[in-house]
Amino acid sequence: MKKIALGSLFIFCSVFILLIACKKTNSVTTPSSSEENSLQSTVTQNAVDQSDLESDDDAIANDAISAAELTPGFGKFSTEQNANISTFGITDSVYIDSTSLPGIIIDRLAFKLKIPRLILRYKGIKDLTTGYLKRGTVVVEIMNEKKWIDTGAIIKETYSITLTRGSKTRTYLGTRILTNVSGGNRFYGLPYTSIYTMHSYDTVTFDNGAKSICWISRKNSFKKQSLTFITGGDSTINGNACTIGGFNRFGNNFLVQAPQDIVSTKDCGFYNPLSGMRIYVSTSTSNANNQKITLTYGVDSSGNQVSSGCAWGYKLNWLKLNGNQGTSIIQY
Repeated sequence: MKKIALGSLFIFCSVFILLIACKKTNSVTTPSSSEENSLQSTVTQNAVDQSDLESDDDAIANDAISAAELTPGFGKFSTEQNANISTFGITDSVYIDSTSLPGIIIDRLAFKLKIPRLILRYKGIKDLTTGYLKRGTVVVEIMNEKKWIDTGAIIKETYSITLTRGSKTRTYLGTRILTNVSGGNRFYGLPYTSIYTMHSYDTVTFDNGAKSICWISRKNSFKKQSLTFITGGDSTINGNACTIGGFNRFGNNFLVQAPQDIVSTKDCGFYNPLSGMRIYVSTSTSNANNQKITLTYGVDSSGNQVSSGCAWGYKLNWLKLNGNQGTSIIQY
């Protein structure tokens, strides 16, 4: 009887310990709804920030390129040209140009000193086509012995700009190098596809005071006949094409991979892509911030890839704390 009693006690204790262990295990591995909601909020913010960074990058660079294209012969003064102002093909009346680009004053006064430099001064007027309201200045300089329309011409931008689009405001302080890979103008003439690269280093201040320090490396193409814009990564890291990297607004390292080019058209709006993919990877000492977010552009309101017409937005996919897949759809 004593042996039976001891045996029963041993079985009871084993079951009790097992139950406690299971309870502890479940309490550790089952995240709360508030934890999942917090993760989703961080995931969404990081994804939206990276998408905004690419759009803002285009908005600032496009102004610099447009100003260069609107300035005949914009390029280095060479000894062969005897540093003659007429090289630019402009007159005194257009040194200060406030009409060629909506909402922008193009300052060409440096030409009087034989310096190939443009200064763009924003008027603080909203662009009804893109939805951007810009304040600040951009300094544009040619960096090699070429005109901007020449193959291999290089422009350096130095900028301090505040952009407002919708309800969000971001301030950019940085520099960018633009290279005209194909040569020619973006919108007319040969070649039929304009190709240029963009490499920048920015400090971005968001409207809540948070900051991001990042680099941007992209290769853009514009097909003139179909009015189609294509953008992809111009840096390769561990075998992956990448577009952006640095520190996000939460202070964590991040890297954006570009497995598929983003494609948009004039008909649907260049800021409303029809297709493309980005993978946002963020790492930190907190497991909750170790994220891998897939952004799929060109989906309808249900998250399905569009095959015709214009897209509603882009879809996010990430791994939730409970091991399931999280999904969210963001409207353009």
